[in-house]
Amino acid sequence: MTVHDFLSKLFGTASSEEEFGHLEQWKKEGIDNAKVLQEMLDIHDHSNELQHYKSYDVEQALSANLNRIQDRQVTNSKPLKYVLYVLLGLLLAAGVYIGLKPKAEHTSYYAETQKQLSIENGTQISMNEETHITYHNKENYLKLEGEAFFDVEKQKTPFIIETHHGEITVLGTSFNVKTSDLKTTIYMHEGTIRFDKDGKETKLTAGQLCEVTDEISVKVQEDSQLIDYWRTHALTYKNTPLTNVLADVNRLHGTSLRIDGENTSDILITSSFENNSLEEIVEILEAITNVDIK
Repeated sequence: MTVHDFLSKLFGTASSEEEFGHLEQWKKEGIDNAKVLQEMLDIHDHSNELQHYKSYDVEQALSANLNRIQDRQVTNSKPLKYVLYVLLGLLLAAGVYIGLKPKAEHTSYYAETQKQLSIENGTQISMNEETHITYHNKENYLKLEGEAFFDVEKQKTPFIIETHHGEITVLGTSFNVKTSDLKTTIYMHEGTIRFDKDGKETKLTAGQLCEVTDEISVKVQEDSQLIDYWRTHALTYKNTPLTNVLADVNRLHGTSLRIDGENTSDILITSSFENNSLEEIVEILEAITNVDIK
């Protein structure tokens, strides 16, 4: 980074060419001068960390650096005095900026692929691919675009999750939410939440599946493995008809696999699949049933 870049980066506007000239000339007059300027650059680059402290004594920090600078033998003392005034101004400006800069009230996260996330209220979130989350820590409020699984610690204040079709209010539970322009789907693993849509409240408890479009539909869903598959990558079957297994595989992978042959409705599957590709699942099913799947 050049001196010009440094000043422009700090102030956000161009400083005078005279200031650039003095600093560049002074930097070239000795290796110690270049080291001093680099120290100031390092202070600037790490200054964002200072916003996490309750106080920061700019003058004390500058004094410590200037004492070390004066102990060195640097050339051309007259330009040095001018340069130190410029650096003092830079540090003071940085200190004022850090002190006045407010803490961000919201944070955005985007998962291009599946991602694990922990937010400030203690909630653990598994984000499916192409999912966007914006969390407003001050209001304990989150906006969801896409699909995510939430494991929520007990909250002192209600945790609100906004979807395309309404708001979820939760104090502590675990559930899966998938929301798009067309439909919002919520599956409850544990605990209780409240879903609000257009002033109408719906209470959801463990084992319930809620689907929301223009209307709200709630039903009991004992088996959640298809809902959880995007994050568990696991399927388990016990005496399940092969046709039902293929229906699940087609739904999860967007395929149209079918059984090549007749009289296959009585074939039952007892097997588990974990982190298997589509090709591997088909090979396993063909091996244990002795049928062709296309």
